[in-house]
Amino acid sequence: MIQRIQTVYLLLSALLLGLMFFLPLAHAIGPENSVFRIMVWGYDDPTASSPIVNPLTLAATALLGATIVLEIITVFRYKKRRLQKRLCTAQIVLLLLTAGVTALYLKSFGEEGFGPVALSVTAAFPLVA
Repeated sequence: MIQRIQTVYLLLSALLLGLMFFLPLAHAIGPENSVFRIMVWGYDDPTASSPIVNPLTLAATALLGATIVLEIITVFRYKKRRLQKRLCTAQIVLLLLTAGVTALYLKSFGEEGFGPVALSVTAAFPLVA
């Protein structure tokens, strides 16, 4: 399975993208100086018991999940190199879409009346992967 170096890169990319589900993308200061933790699947409101989800979070989560699944499928298609190249091209497109949706999602916090948004390293993971 790990016959070529691109397999290692694909596994590292899947690992980075998988970490996006667990690490915060950013922190924002909301009303009454409460700090919101912005995740890819929603943001934590300190006063609510469950995370708040909007359509952009659903799109970002779906794109991220599809990219991870496609990367794992690509790793196991190591015998068909031409198909693996095509799947890698599809992954690049999905990663660019994921980065764009994530950027729109983070930009929407400025429009909703939140204070400054401090990005974390996790926000750059789609670009690195």
